[in-house]
Amino acid sequence: MDYIKQLQHLTDTSHASLAQKIGISSTTLNRILAGNHISQQTENKVVDFLHKNIDQAKLFLDETYVGNMDHATEMNISCVFAITSHAFHNFKKIVYPLGWRKGDEVKAAGKDIAMLGDLLSTTKSDELQTFYTKTLTKYNEVAGLQYLCPYILAVMETLETISIERINDLEIVIDTRSEFFADNLTDCQKILATYLPLIGCHVKELKVSSCKSRDLIGLQYADFVANLSTRGSQEILQDAQINPTVTEQNIRDQKLLMISGLHQRTIRHALAAGNTLAMSDGASATIEYLLNDIRQVAYQERFSDDRIYFNKLKQALKLCIDNLPNKNDRQPILSYKGTRFIDLEARACMALHTDLSAIELETEQFNQVKELIDSL
Repeated sequence: MDYIKQLQHLTDTSHASLAQKIGISSTTLNRILAGNHISQQTENKVVDFLHKNIDQAKLFLDETYVGNMDHATEMNISCVFAITSHAFHNFKKIVYPLGWRKGDEVKAAGKDIAMLGDLLSTTKSDELQTFYTKTLTKYNEVAGLQYLCPYILAVMETLETISIERINDLEIVIDTRSEFFADNLTDCQKILATYLPLIGCHVKELKVSSCKSRDLIGLQYADFVANLSTRGSQEILQDAQINPTVTEQNIRDQKLLMISGLHQRTIRHALAAGNTLAMSDGASATIEYLLNDIRQVAYQERFSDDRIYFNKLKQALKLCIDNLPNKNDRQPILSYKGTRFIDLEARACMALHTDLSAIELETEQFNQVKELIDSL
């Protein structure tokens, strides 16, 4: 049974806890791990659990521009989700019948569409899930990450589509570009590490890197997927099991706002655990001042389940964002669903995406927010 080894990698918690998550008894779990026979109903439960709880996975991303590359404003980003090291075996065997060595590369550009479709249909497997996301070539809303932002969106939307609950070790590899720098990739990793728990995807170890496609067969597969996604018919894409991620524009706008806010948290407002911001009597009555304090309190209490505490902090944040000059900035923050401090911190970061230092609050309102914070 292939899933026995997968379950063994997921037993970092107690057997009782793991059994409860699967929906079986501890005795049944022990029988499974011992290789004993189990009912079809139990096997279905285990398989369903393992679809959402994975030990190791890699996500490969590549892009194909829509139209002339020099003037393109849109592109398709492929996301290839692989859960085993030999997921690309069939692809490698067909494309490189004499064997593949690091540095060998066959590009999809210029290849016959039908041939590409047949190749990817033949090499699909249960160990691979392939998606593509339509994005702009850059998003200036997130200064410093404008070229990486499309890939961050693609990762977010792909993992939301897959609905994975837990991954012990996730490596995200993007085909390298001259616009990518090591610091940007680190920022991207921090943003995703904060965002993924908000969608119920818990990743124990996360790594984001870029690499030349000639050095990784997974990136070459992603190149074929991205290319076919811009040229192939819907029927060809369906046969190859290449699926689009569908996101409404207003939802994507919310994600962009969150990326911007989380970027500010990781870069401009980074905090060490346990750090506090002392309130001073002469503090400037600005939204920015209050948001920084709310964010720090939320950071320190991010693992708390205290609902009264949370609701007070949420009320304080709402009083602040009610005064944002642009009504469009308020709505995504208020409508975003979440019930944890880490989500509240993200909302505060979203509000910090613009220059708020010049916005003065009425003294009464400032004192009201300050009183809420002081009561925590």
